[in-house]
Amino acid sequence: MDPIAFTAVIVLLLLVMGGVIFPIWVAKTVNHRPKRTFVDDYFITPFELQVPFENIEFKTFDGVTLRGWWMPGTNRHVILGCSGKDGTKDDLIGIGSALWRAGYSVLLFDCRDRGESDQARRTMGFIEQLDAEAAISYAKNRKPDARLGMLGFSMGAVLAILAAAVDDAVQAVVADSPFTSLDQLVGGRLKAKHIPALPLMPVVNFWNKVLYGYSLQAVRPLDLVSRISPRPILVIHGEKDTLIPLSSAKQIYAHAGEPKYIWQVRGADHCGAYFADRKTYMEKVTAFFLEALIE
Repeated sequence: MDPIAFTAVIVLLLLVMGGVIFPIWVAKTVNHRPKRTFVDDYFITPFELQVPFENIEFKTFDGVTLRGWWMPGTNRHVILGCSGKDGTKDDLIGIGSALWRAGYSVLLFDCRDRGESDQARRTMGFIEQLDAEAAISYAKNRKPDARLGMLGFSMGAVLAILAAAVDDAVQAVVADSPFTSLDQLVGGRLKAKHIPALPLMPVVNFWNKVLYGYSLQAVRPLDLVSRISPRPILVIHGEKDTLIPLSSAKQIYAHAGEPKYIWQVRGADHCGAYFADRKTYMEKVTAFFLEALIE
């Protein structure tokens, strides 16, 4: 093969890699469903913690059945817990049981295509907004006079922010390790691997729209967090977070209206504040909801 033809082939291969194969791989990484194993069925329930609970299910607007746990509390308020990208309801069993012991009814649920909920098309916080909406509706119907609080981790923190921004039934939000926007998160992860986000990100976004039906720019809690005010928000973030930088929490906090609080946890990695100091975490979150939901 002559040098010109060889060069043309190399350029073509690079264009295919950069314009099709790699961007599609990135989009799939954002939205993929991890392979389930038998270990996924081995999880702790409120039973092990001697917390009374009901197995519940409810449907989303688009007909997906979600499953979760309802822990009936002694006061009239409800806290809803949202887990992360690939998380399940048992990830929140520690803080959930602490909030129950503080008197709250607690609703922990699996988003679509996670845990015990129905398999369905999943995204990274876009379609799952319907799941948060359905959980809020369930809590409203279950306890019509309740004041609602939401607690979320990572993607779940974003869901809590987005839900509260459009539904004032949510009276308080705890957002642990939120990202500012999905496009910035993906671009930041590429930069962390020394891959230039530009001009790659527009191509990734294109394929994400084609394959998964939404724009990465459509999931932007930074743009909506100000709508939560005058309801309070507590932002929690580990100072050593290797997935979502601390700067994301600072930006969310800066854009939020009053009353707002931020707790930066020294030495904690992604969603690691709870594990860094369980007792303090439980005390801070419980105290926040106690003050926020007081009548």
